[in-house]
Parts: sequence; C-alpha cells; structure tokens
Amino acid sequence: MDTEQEFDPSRYTRLPPYLDNATTVALGRQLLASSAGIAVPAIKRSCGVLQRAVQLLANGMADSVGLDPPGPKRPIDQAADHSWAAVELRLLGWLELPPQDHPEVFHAQILHGKLFADGLRFTQLEYGAQWAEAESRISWLKMSGQLPLLEQLIGKPFVAELLSCHIAYGQMVGADPKKRTVPAKRPDLGALRKRAQQAILAHQIQLVALCVSGDPTEHAAAQEALRPVDEYREKLAPTKSAKKEDPESPAPIPVVDPEPSGG
Repeated sequence: MDTEQEFDPSRYTRLPPYLDNATTVALGRQLLASSAGIAVPAIKRSCGVLQRAVQLLANGMADSVGLDPPGPKRPIDQAADHSWAAVELRLLGWLELPPQDHPEVFHAQILHGKLFADGLRFTQLEYGAQWAEAESRISWLKMSGQLPLLEQLIGKPFVAELLSCHIAYGQMVGADPKKRTVPAKRPDLGALRKRAQQAILAHQIQLVALCVSGDPTEHAAAQEALRPVDEYREKLAPTKSAKKEDPESPAPIPVVDPEPSGG
C-alpha cells in the first residue's frame, strides 16, 4: 500500500479470517490506535462504536475467567433413567409370581400401573419434560402414602437411589425450588465477538471511503490507519521459500583453490 494505485478497496469490505476473541480485541485496539489522529467526523463516530464494542468483548473475556464450565447433563440423565428402570424391574418381578400365593402382587400391580402406564417412555423426553413427569409420580407416591409400600416391595436402596437422582435432576434443569442454585451469568462471548467484528468492518469501510474521496493528506492517513489489517493478513500468508530450481536465483559462485606458486 505504498501508492494510491496499489490501494485495493475490496480488501477491506470483508473481515480478515480466523478472528477469535483475543485476536478481535487486539485488531480492534490496533485500528483504534492507528486511527487516533484522524479528525474526520465519520471516522470519529466509527471509532467510538468500535471502542465500545471491543471493550464489551474484553470485559466479557475477563468476566468469563474463573467461571466453572456448565456441568455435563448426560450422566445425571442416565443415572435417573437407570433408577426408574430399576424400580420398574423390581415391580415386574412381583408380577411374575402367582397372586393367590403372594398378596404383594396386587399392590405391585397398582403401583406399576400408576408409575409406568406407558412404560419408561417418559424417561426419553426432553430434560425439563422428563423431570416434570418424574416429579408428578414421586409427588403422588408421597401424597398418597405409597412411598413406604414401594420401599417394602422393591427395597429401600432402590427408592433412595430414585429420590437422590430426582433431586440431582431437579438441580440440573433448575426446577427444584428447594435446591435450585442461581449460576453466575456467563457472558455470551460469541455475540460480543460478532458485535466487535461488525464494528471493525464498519470502521474499515469508513477508512476506505476516506481513502477514495478524501484529499491526499486524508488519503494517506486513512491508508496508514488500515495498516493493522494489512499486517494481520501478511501474518496469515504462507511464507515463500526460494526453490532450488528457481531460474531467477543467481547460480552459486564456485570456490576455486588458488594455484600453488612455483618454487
């Protein structure tokens, strides 16, 4: 970009590639620094927008440091699914016995019909819907006084596992009012990065407009202000190494030992 003829406006109508969060902040701040001496109102306005957008992204990056990533939901979901499957299997075991010899069969039939009218289909629902279905079943067991009976039929460890998994599930989906915890608000870095990149592109376009329509002094200042973009693109360009068979490369000068002088 040494001369006006070499200036290509199309290079600045799109963003440079591979702009992650940190690179977006760095490039934005470099553009702000390189544009600081331009007093054109349009450039001042685009600088203000860029400054705010870059600062928001930088703040979001700082706020996200130290935040624990969200815990995986799949293990909690699987544990709850298994606990319900174990309860159903224990009840089905009673249904295999002759009811005339085992009065527990009658109670097992009732509980199985109430809890598993559609089998385990409810455990395949979306997380929130599954918790709601499970909550309705556990609430019925408690309010109807059937929970002790279920413990007698299938064993206390199975019921304890069911209730423990249900509490964890409620915490996972944020639906348990007693155990619910309010997580720290995680910045939406993707949205902040997009906003900053749009501000970078808008500022580039304003500088291009000044390059093609300003006086020679303004043209030179705007062209110089775009240098951080050029330098970033140059860093991404593959390095060119001289080829061994390059015909334009000068041939090496052979080293010739001097002839010995006569004695």
